[in-house]
Amino acid sequence: MEIIWKGSPNFDSNRKPITMVVLHWFGMGTLEGANATFQKPSGTSAHYGISDTRVWQWVKEEHVAYHAGNYVVNQKSIGIEHDANPDKLLSEASYQTSGRLVAEICKRYNIPLDRTHIIKHSEVPRNTQCSGSIDIDKIIRIAKGETMPELIQIEKKDFEKLMMEAREKDKTIEGLNKETNVLKTSLEEKSGQITTQGSEIATLGKQVSAQKGLVTQSEKAYYLQGIELSEAKSKIKKLEKAEPIEAIKDPMRYVVSLVIGAVITWAYTQYPFLGQLGGDQQSVAAFLIGLAVKGLDKYQFETGSKVKLPF
Repeated sequence: MEIIWKGSPNFDSNRKPITMVVLHWFGMGTLEGANATFQKPSGTSAHYGISDTRVWQWVKEEHVAYHAGNYVVNQKSIGIEHDANPDKLLSEASYQTSGRLVAEICKRYNIPLDRTHIIKHSEVPRNTQCSGSIDIDKIIRIAKGETMPELIQIEKKDFEKLMMEAREKDKTIEGLNKETNVLKTSLEEKSGQITTQGSEIATLGKQVSAQKGLVTQSEKAYYLQGIELSEAKSKIKKLEKAEPIEAIKDPMRYVVSLVIGAVITWAYTQYPFLGQLGGDQQSVAAFLIGLAVKGLDKYQFETGSKVKLPF
């Protein structure tokens, strides 16, 4: 890189370790105009000035230049002016030249190539817009040797067409985002429904288990009833196999039973009014039958025979 020495009376030797680079723009004027300003005694100065591929130097790096408006910053920094202003963007050639110069300076003093150590003049505590539109990040990328995207020039009508297409795509994307949000909401609602249905299924499962328990209890009840029925059938069989009642086995008791039945039948035959007796009269008839029974008891006492009536 060719650097042209111009020199300036505005510097001193009260240098501190160099830890940063401060980037400026001319603001107004040209590289020649900046040179005229820096030649005036007791004025301002900078270490370097860049315009396209030209590089001029006014102060040696080992000396302090008056560029940042802050003497402490001046003591530990190198100032570089650029051919740009609010009405003039920095040219691509100037970007490339500045990136190469910054890379060399940072390499000499082990200064990190980042935005903490490569700063705009406006980032120094001072009310200024200096270096305004200059892309500091781009200069750092060039200094790092990173590949820059190739610039493509297109006509205005083509640019407007591309912008219209981009806006249409933005609308499409916005619509897709809305649909995505709707689907997301629907999915959340369905997830809630599934959770509710899961709870209902769990409840039904508990009810089924309870019903199974009732069925088991019913089965046990039927089993017990079956046992009782079996026992009842067994008792009936035993009764069927039992011997006839003693009144039938004992001829004497059988005869007495027939006699008593014949007497009662005779009484109702001879005296029909007995069937028409009222409550008191039937009591009298029952009394008479009772006398017959007592007579039977007397017979049992006198004969020593024990007679059981079949009623």
